[in-house]
Amino acid sequence: MATFPVHTHDQKAVLGVAFSFSFLAILAVVLRLTAHKIARKRWTPADYLIITACVRSLELAIVTTTNQV
Repeated sequence: MATFPVHTHDQKAVLGVAFSFSFLAILAVVLRLTAHKIARKRWTPADYLIITACVRSLELAIVTTTNQV
Protein backbone atom coordinates (compact mmCIF):
# COMPACT_ATOMS: atom_id res chain seq x y z
CA MET A 1 0.00 0.00 0.00
CA ALA A 2 1.38 3.36 -1.00
CA THR A 3 1.54 6.19 1.49
CA PHE A 4 1.16 9.82 0.53
CA PRO A 5 2.97 12.27 2.77
CA VAL A 6 1.01 15.37 3.69
CA HIS A 7 3.31 18.26 4.46
CA THR A 8 1.80 21.56 3.37
CA HIS A 9 -1.27 23.42 4.53
CA ASP A 10 -2.74 23.22 1.02
CA GLN A 11 -2.50 19.42 1.05
CA LYS A 12 -4.26 19.29 4.41
CA ALA A 13 -6.96 21.65 3.10
CA VAL A 14 -7.59 19.45 0.05
CA LEU A 15 -7.90 16.36 2.23
CA GLY A 16 -10.17 18.13 4.70
CA VAL A 17 -12.53 19.33 1.98
CA ALA A 18 -12.57 15.93 0.28
CA PHE A 19 -13.34 14.09 3.52
CA SER A 20 -15.95 16.63 4.62
CA PHE A 21 -17.93 16.63 1.40
CA SER A 22 -17.66 12.87 1.05
CA PHE A 23 -19.09 12.48 4.54
CA LEU A 24 -21.90 14.92 3.76
CA ALA A 25 -22.76 13.05 0.54
CA ILE A 26 -22.94 9.72 2.35
CA LEU A 27 -25.00 11.28 5.15
CA ALA A 28 -27.49 12.77 2.69
CA VAL A 29 -27.98 9.44 0.93
CA VAL A 30 -28.36 7.54 4.20
CA LEU A 31 -30.89 10.08 5.49
CA ARG A 32 -32.87 9.87 2.25
CA LEU A 33 -33.01 6.08 2.40
CA THR A 34 -33.89 6.20 6.10
CA ALA A 35 -36.75 8.60 5.34
CA HIS A 36 -38.03 6.19 2.70
CA LYS A 37 -37.92 3.37 5.24
CA ILE A 38 -39.73 5.38 7.91
CA ALA A 39 -42.41 6.45 5.41
CA ARG A 40 -42.60 2.85 4.17
CA LYS A 41 -42.03 3.97 0.61
CA ARG A 42 -40.46 1.76 -2.01
CA TRP A 43 -37.19 2.74 -3.59
CA THR A 44 -37.52 4.28 -7.02
CA PRO A 45 -34.97 4.17 -9.84
CA ALA A 46 -33.86 7.62 -8.67
CA ASP A 47 -32.78 6.13 -5.34
CA TYR A 48 -30.62 3.54 -7.07
CA LEU A 49 -29.10 6.23 -9.27
CA ILE A 50 -28.36 8.39 -6.23
CA ILE A 51 -26.56 5.49 -4.55
CA THR A 52 -24.58 4.86 -7.73
CA ALA A 53 -23.72 8.55 -8.05
CA CYS A 54 -22.58 8.67 -4.42
CA VAL A 55 -20.29 5.67 -4.89
CA ARG A 56 -18.86 7.12 -8.11
CA SER A 57 -18.28 10.52 -6.53
CA LEU A 58 -16.41 8.86 -3.67
CA GLU A 59 -14.27 7.01 -6.19
CA LEU A 60 -13.53 10.26 -7.98
CA ALA A 61 -12.64 11.99 -4.71
CA ILE A 62 -10.24 9.19 -3.81
CA VAL A 63 -8.54 9.19 -7.20
CA THR A 64 -8.17 12.96 -7.43
CA THR A 65 -7.02 13.29 -3.82
CA THR A 66 -4.34 10.63 -4.11
CA ASN A 67 -3.09 12.16 -7.35
CA GLN A 68 -2.92 15.67 -5.86
CA VAL A 69 -1.24 14.86 -2.58
